[in-house]
Amino acid sequence: MELRPFRCLRFSPAVLSERGLDALIAPPRGENPGAAPENIARITLANGAAAAETLARWLSEGILMKERRPGLWIYRQTSGGEEQPAILSLLVGIVRVAGSKNGIELPEEPPPPQTREARLAFRRETKADFEPCLLSTRAPLSGALATTRSPDLSATDARGVRHDAFRIGDFAQHVQLQGLVKNAQAALVWGSDLYEAARAFADDAAAAKLSGARFKLCAIGEESALASAARVPEMYSGLFAVSLEDPVY
Repeated sequence: MELRPFRCLRFSPAVLSERGLDALIAPPRGENPGAAPENIARITLANGAAAAETLARWLSEGILMKERRPGLWIYRQTSGGEEQPAILSLLVGIVRVAGSKNGIELPEEPPPPQTREARLAFRRETKADFEPCLLSTRAPLSGALATTRSPDLSATDARGVRHDAFRIGDFAQHVQLQGLVKNAQAALVWGSDLYEAARAFADDAAAAKLSGARFKLCAIGEESALASAARVPEMYSGLFAVSLEDPVY
């Protein structure tokens, strides 16, 4: 697969300080946007036009900010409590979807057409990507994602799962991680509607001038680590997003 770093679109330090990231993230397909008026579900659960309007307002008001430099991210989910924690580390970046399957095995059963069309309409209107797909790879990622430093972002969801995000800004690390996953076998585990909508939008006339439209925000896990996980991890929104209008690095 072709993996690239991206300029993360995320909540500003001021909003994080006032609300806390716990109140801002949202589970996939979640129906409850939470008490915080800035909860990300107020964008991801809205229709395309309303989501685009909210996104533009949040950017102008400084609720959301865009990083100056591209990066990849280590995304760690920890569940099971302090005595026997279950830790899963994922690599977050943007993955090319235009032109082919890009070496990624897709589920045999396609997503429902109406769900795919709703995701496509959202992508067309917002020109942004807020919900990562989950990919499995045979590349030896686990060792490369090990870190002991403090996370740049951290939140605990309603189920008690902790979400930690560590930004990777070093170009040499980008090259190393891109090389690890480049030729390894990979498969789509979760988010087929999001992935197929991204592939469709890449061929859309409206995407011709959007270099980011050829890519999909994805979280990538090592196959063995995902197989040993107690359950398929939920891809929470609110930690990462990317504007499709940004250049790809």
